[in-house]
Amino acid sequence: MDYAAYLIDGVCREDAQALLLLSVVLFKPDEAPMQGNGLAPGANFARLAVRAMVRIKTLLSQDPPSAPMMPHVRMQYEEHFARALVAAGSAGEAFEHAQHACRCGKEAGVSGDVLAKIHILKTQCQGSQ
Repeated sequence: MDYAAYLIDGVCREDAQALLLLSVVLFKPDEAPMQGNGLAPGANFARLAVRAMVRIKTLLSQDPPSAPMMPHVRMQYEEHFARALVAAGSAGEAFEHAQHACRCGKEAGVSGDVLAKIHILKTQCQGSQ
């Protein structure tokens, strides 16, 4: 857990792609009940993933953005961010990211199945608020 925090705040601090990969490694929504495989009992992997995503958000907000993303990658980022936020107990903020994921998905021209999955996520976020 400490090493992941070190990577987020240090080595990977300015690398959006590495931060995104690290957040996916830390938090896999499909495996949320089994996170960590017993390596760090009680550790909150979702909160660490959110920490990495917040850093990406900072990089994206810089002018000019130091971490430009293609719409389909931005959609994946926003969707993953929303799922990690829900797991970390921040459903209200997660809804905003799920909405943005939907807009990015439409812009990227993703399939209806992918958009349907994001709409389900939006509904789950609203129900968790």
